Amino acid sequence: MRKTLTQMAIILCMLIIAGLSSCRKTEEPKESTKPAVVLSDKVALWEATDETHVKNVSLARIGDEVQSFFTVSKDSSGTEILTPEKKAAIRSSDNQEREFYHIKLDDGKEYWIQDLFLAPSARPAVITGDDVVLYSKPDMASPTSQLIPKYTIVGVHDYNLSSDYWCISAYLDGMRTPVVTEKYVKKEAVNTSLTDARAMRMYKIAMDTSTQEVVKKELLGNASKISSAFRDLIETELAKYAKVELPIFTINDVDIYEAIISDIDGANINVRNAPGLANTVVVTQISDGTIVDINGRTAETDTIDGVTTHWYRVVEPAGWIFGAYIAQ
Repeated sequence: MRKTLTQMAIILCMLIIAGLSSCRKTEEPKESTKPAVVLSDKVALWEATDETHVKNVSLARIGDEVQSFFTVSKDSSGTEILTPEKKAAIRSSDNQEREFYHIKLDDGKEYWIQDLFLAPSARPAVITGDDVVLYSKPDMASPTSQLIPKYTIVGVHDYNLSSDYWCISAYLDGMRTPVVTEKYVKKEAVNTSLTDARAMRMYKIAMDTSTQEVVKKELLGNASKISSAFRDLIETELAKYAKVELPIFTINDVDIYEAIISDIDGANINVRNAPGLANTVVVTQISDGTIVDINGRTAETDTIDGVTTHWYRVVEPAGWIFGAYIAQ
């Protein structure tokens, strides 16, 4: 009898162990998100059309703060491992295969962004030193030959922490080696204030509007209203456009209501920083069929391609859309 009970106990233990092992093997990796930073301006945002292809549906601006998806798994010791969600896909625009990160915007919409232009698990910051040296390791003995210019917006990572150095990623437009991935800079050469980074983001966007002086003045004016360490820089630039007259629009506020973005060809629709085509800039695009909130309308009408209607103010993404593309 005692022998039989012992055998049953052994069998029961084996079954329990087998059951636990089976649970471990079938446990699915969890998904999480962490803050991330867009490192270049007017970066394409892509939507998956199938497992291996993506199409361009929107744009991101430099310094945009987004959420990057991570898979959460565990190693043999039970320690959690976070891995950015990434995949190779073929771009519909040129049939070239590239690597993409999976991201989410504040409005909850999910996109894919080319890996060169995103710093996952990072927050925005600004280089404040002149031609700052990049280091391969967080010590004085590991300098690289690469320099990063003053006022570059970078992503400061929340890992590889050091008492004297920040671990950063960046994209240096116009440089021979533009991609900077997980390099180190001295902390004294970086401004990590979120408010200051947002002001510099607006300044950068303003300076990237080519020769459109009216647009530059409006954007610089908005940036100067932010109490930041860069206010003197921004106001000095703004003073150059003192004689530029901003267009005057009569804008009527309306109670918020929903509308659908509609284009007969199913194309993406431009969202502008102000009503009208003259002296305005496209800040982003919205895909056909998107539902948006409207909270304003111009009193004046405009005529484009033979269609006369008003311009409408969209809450998110903030900007203006010509009424021909608003289905009410």
